[in-house]
Amino acid sequence: MATLRVISGPATGRILTIDRRTVIGRINADLVIEDDQMSRNHAVVEPVEGGVVVEDLGSTNGTFVDGERIDRPVRLTQDARLRVGRSDLALSIPEAARGTVMRDRAVSGPAEATQARRAPAPAPQATAPAAPAPPAEPPAAEPPAAPPRTTGTPPRPPSASPPAPRPRRGPPGREWLVRGGILLGALVIVVVLIVAQTGKTRHTHTLQNTLKTAVLSQAGLSITFVGLVTGVPTGAGTASVDQTFVPPPGKQPLGIGVPTKFTAKTIARFDDGSITSLVTGTATRQPDTSVRVLGRGTIVDGAGKYDGATGSFTQTGGRPPHSDRAVFTLTGSVRY
Repeated sequence: MATLRVISGPATGRILTIDRRTVIGRINADLVIEDDQMSRNHAVVEPVEGGVVVEDLGSTNGTFVDGERIDRPVRLTQDARLRVGRSDLALSIPEAARGTVMRDRAVSGPAEATQARRAPAPAPQATAPAAPAPPAEPPAAEPPAAPPRTTGTPPRPPSASPPAPRPRRGPPGREWLVRGGILLGALVIVVVLIVAQTGKTRHTHTLQNTLKTAVLSQAGLSITFVGLVTGVPTGAGTASVDQTFVPPPGKQPLGIGVPTKFTAKTIARFDDGSITSLVTGTATRQPDTSVRVLGRGTIVDGAGKYDGATGSFTQTGGRPPHSDRAVFTLTGSVRY
């Protein structure tokens, strides 16, 4: 059956099995997450035949499925990422939950077939006595009659004995050829299995993306951004950024001319998968209220086409004066 795993936010690490209608919320819910950006009863996940249904319960900040906000119930038959408030949840739908009905039918079919096969079994037993197949074995006994002929003519045994070892030597050679063919076939199968398990060949791609973000929520020194990402090699997608500022001791965060360190986790989602990266850097407010950002990012994971992605990049850009929107340029490489 399907499961929900909280991968970011206040309840990171929580796992819940979806075996009935499950309400996600801040208070009085089946999955309680103390997230100030989440409504009391935020969303519901309910198992149905072949998958699950996700529905927003009129929350203030909305429910997102794979980066897209939903306004009606959505039926899912494959794994997906949910975002509620400041929390990301991974929804896993096993193969067993996607095709239970078909699998049940497949099991009942062979059972009936085996019963049908067992029914006629008595008939062969009735005819078993009439099977005089054993008499056919005597012809095999005729070859032994050959030795008497050799014994009848003593001079011939020496000449007849040489051909006898030759046919005996022949079969062992053929057996070794057969065994060698079997071993070679087994080796090929092992190589194919190893290649299948290790996965596709990975390549390094140039990363040149533009990230545009806007503030979704803020709590103290923690800010959540959402936005759009475009460029190569990924194409267009959506992004969510959880960022935390670490001001210098005794300094105000983002004071004019004071570089303020920050850490951020960015999840970029595309039609063919997602990429997760961690960024560290500094943000400096300018006299005109604009903010300049310089950071270094590391790609730590991916999903779908980008499963197990790695790489690194630089992040430059910032926020123009008197605006809550920011534009960044990401330059580096990604391997998947």
